[in-house]
Amino acid sequence: MRNDLRTIKPYNINGNWLLDGAYDLFVPFGKYRKFDLTSSTSGSINNSVDYIGTGTAGENMVMPPKQQVRTYTIQENIKVNWQTGRHRITFHADNRMNHSDGDGAGFESLTSWVGNYGGAVLLNLPKGWSLSSDIALYMRRGFTDNRLNTTDVIWNARLSKSLFKGQLLCMVDGYDLLRQLKCVSYTINSQARTEVISNVIPSYFLLHFQWHFNKQPKR
Repeated sequence: MRNDLRTIKPYNINGNWLLDGAYDLFVPFGKYRKFDLTSSTSGSINNSVDYIGTGTAGENMVMPPKQQVRTYTIQENIKVNWQTGRHRITFHADNRMNHSDGDGAGFESLTSWVGNYGGAVLLNLPKGWSLSSDIALYMRRGFTDNRLNTTDVIWNARLSKSLFKGQLLCMVDGYDLLRQLKCVSYTINSQARTEVISNVIPSYFLLHFQWHFNKQPKR
C-alpha cells in the first residue's frame, strides 16, 4: 500500500509594487462649442512576486524558488461628443497594451492588446418619442490561447415614449441585438489566467414603465 505524505508550509514574501500615472485632457471646439474631445492617457508598471513550485520534503524543507513577473501597461481612451439641442452623438476608442516579463523557468513573455471602439446616439423626437442606441466592437489579440483572442460586436437600443406630460415613461430595451455576448470570459494578470462562467441572458427585449409624481406636503 502506497502512503504519500505532503507537508504544506506558508511563507511570507515581499516585493509587490505598482507605479502608475495618468494625464487627462478635455477640449471643446467647433462653432458654438458643440463638439468636445476627451482624452485619457495612462501607464503603469506592476511588479508581482510569488513562490511557485514545490520544495524538497523531509526534515529540512527547501523553500520553493521565488519568481517575479513585471507587467507594463499603456492605455489610451479617446471620446468625441457632439451635441446639438437635445440630440447627442458620441464616438469612443479605447486601447490597452500589456507586456509581461518573468524570470521564472519556462515563463514566456506575453504582449497583448485590447481594443474597444464604438459610438452612441440619442435622438429626442417630437411628440415625446426618444431613440437611443449604442454599438461597440471589442477586440483582443496577442494571447497564446486562441480562446482569449476574440472579436465581438455588442449592439443595444432603446425606444421610449413620454405620456401624460412626462409623468409616465414607457421604454422598450433591446440588449445584445446581434447575439454575440458570451457567458464565459477570460482574464489574465501577471501570475495566472482566470476563467469566469456567468449565468446571464445574452440577448433579450425588456418592456418597462416609469411613473413620476410629486406630492406637496400639507402645511
